Amino acid sequence: RTMKLIFGLTPSQYIAKSRLGKASNLLLQTEKSISEIAQFCGYFDHSAFSRAFKKATGSSPIDFRRQWKSR
Repeated sequence: RTMKLIFGLTPSQYIAKSRLGKASNLLLQTEKSISEIAQFCGYFDHSAFSRAFKKATGSSPIDFRRQWKSR
């Protein structure tokens, strides 16, 4: 309850947000594969990571990387 009061997120939401934030940075700052980034951020396979990433950002990891790298 304290976490929800302080951050406005449940513990699982906070963890997911942290993982996806780190993944976003890695997508933009490295040339690591999507699978490598997924594993590094705590996902067991790239498809679970891709689903979570798309749900949070509205685009797939590869589209996110292409969109922001082209700027």
